[in-house]
Amino acid sequence: MTEPQNALKICVILKPPADKNNEAVSIAIKERADNAGSLELEADALENMTARNEIGPEIALVVRKLWRNGRTLRVRFLDGEPAIQAKVVRWAKEWEKYANITFDFGDHLVAEIRITFLDKEKAYSAVGTDALLFNTGATMNFGWFDQDTEESEFERTVMHEFGHALGCIHEHQSPSSGICWNEQAVLEHFRRSGWDEETTRHNVLNKENPLNTNFTAFDPKSIMLYPFPGKLTCDGRGTPFNTTLSETDKNFMRQMYPGVATPAPEPVMG
Repeated sequence: MTEPQNALKICVILKPPADKNNEAVSIAIKERADNAGSLELEADALENMTARNEIGPEIALVVRKLWRNGRTLRVRFLDGEPAIQAKVVRWAKEWEKYANITFDFGDHLVAEIRITFLDKEKAYSAVGTDALLFNTGATMNFGWFDQDTEESEFERTVMHEFGHALGCIHEHQSPSSGICWNEQAVLEHFRRSGWDEETTRHNVLNKENPLNTNFTAFDPKSIMLYPFPGKLTCDGRGTPFNTTLSETDKNFMRQMYPGVATPAPEPVMG
């Protein structure tokens, strides 16, 4: 018997085509110079390298995908019911409390983030500036939302996908993740869910390169961590079902997009 697609309700990263490596690097560094990480490249030099097709995988591996700090990102719904759209707006805007970024939802002719609900039983998002590689169609999908979806599921999934849109990776793929996967069990589990091996490795098993990733110590409470059952790990220990931002999530976003005032602590009543 085949399990339903995405039985764990986990998303896929919207991966740019391999032949767009040059463009992805160029876009990321033009958007924000410190996306170059350890590379010492001026914009003009990078443009020349791009034109000569000299940007190889070794360069692509050290480039981050963060937006310019203080940026307003235009967001457009391509479809969907107004009540469900409103839930997405409500929870996406939660990130603005911690990141110096504004999400401007509207019927924009040009929008950096474009959302659909039509790809059923799936969720996906481009990571950060990779959204600019997709000139048409959706850069984000929420395929399992309906009128019966619980508020905690809206919160969990919307904040997770917009975390990707801001440049966050999956916590289970962080260079600091200590999860020991039962690889064959993972491949078989997601095969039954309709994923091929490449998709499973890209979205679950492979760790991100530390050179192009800002990361903290592994955070088991992160909104970017999915709830994996113990049968998929070597020690039989699963991961928790997180539905809200952790304190590490909030502080990490303040570091990546500084400028948002930290709320004053609540007064202690004597």
